[in-house]
Amino acid sequence: MRKALVAVLLGSLALLVSPTPAFAHAELVTSSPRNGSQLLLAPRNITLTFGEDVALDTAQILDQSAVVVPATAVLSGSRLTVTPSEKLANGRYAVSWQVTSEDGHVVAGAIAFTIKVANPPGQPTTLALLPAIKARISSPQVGARTITFASKAKSGEVLLTNDALPGPITWRVTGNGKLAKASGVIPFAGTWAIEASLFAGALDFVVAKGTQTFR
Repeated sequence: MRKALVAVLLGSLALLVSPTPAFAHAELVTSSPRNGSQLLLAPRNITLTFGEDVALDTAQILDQSAVVVPATAVLSGSRLTVTPSEKLANGRYAVSWQVTSEDGHVVAGAIAFTIKVANPPGQPTTLALLPAIKARISSPQVGARTITFASKAKSGEVLLTNDALPGPITWRVTGNGKLAKASGVIPFAGTWAIEASLFAGALDFVVAKGTQTFR
């Protein structure tokens, strides 16, 4: 009886700290182009598919200067299509959204990608995170970048937030038990808040926060 009770308690704790919520609210499931893509051709539109039907609050495209690009947004159930009024020029872009789920929960986020543009060169830079975790980003310049953690984490996510966006850009973390990495695109310059959730197991995780200015 005691063993069964312990097993139930541990299972409940695992649900509480699981990196994938058991009851997600209108989370983004897929996007086209994929978050972090480095494209050779401009997409005609950007599609975002959520895990349930949603109501659209806002959606917009921002260019590499964080300027809003004229576009239309059409929602059909769980699928949001954002179409620029004119062909997107080569450069870096973010597509942001805010939607409301059927239970009234508001969810905001963004994806980022590049179109036929080179990444500015730069040297790896140490990230100052609290609690202290050894972490480096491949460059403090805008563009496609990778964060490397000296961590036994095998999964997790990095949330990158900027004042120009209603919600964060999410980078997925993968690891081998010694090093963990997360990659994506920083679409425009400025100061970004970074929140890294690193999971080595259901009861072995850490959440570290910091900021980084990209040029």
